[in-house]
Amino acid sequence: MLAVLLIGAFTMLLTETFFNNGIPTIISVYHVTQATAQWISTGYQLVAGLMIPLSAWMFHKFNTRHTVIVLASIFLVGSIIGFFANSFILLLLGRLIQAIAAGQ
Repeated sequence: MLAVLLIGAFTMLLTETFFNNGIPTIISVYHVTQATAQWISTGYQLVAGLMIPLSAWMFHKFNTRHTVIVLASIFLVGSIIGFFANSFILLLLGRLIQAIAAGQ
């Protein structure tokens, strides 16, 4: 169980740090300005920061195993939305959904 938690936390941390390297590509693919593309990183950090205070309540209120499964599923849904995004708004939405799970 500990290995699964560590792998999940590590994966979510990597997505937070590696995504900044993709901003130039996002700018060219989606034809947005740098300030607009930066919202992917900023929005992610804002949502993750908002979710951190809720994590203690969630893990106290609900079963840890089920909470981890639900959060991993939410992260997966956000990843799939981001992977298939054909517009910047969908990409941003996918990132914000990922941040909900990563903030826990």
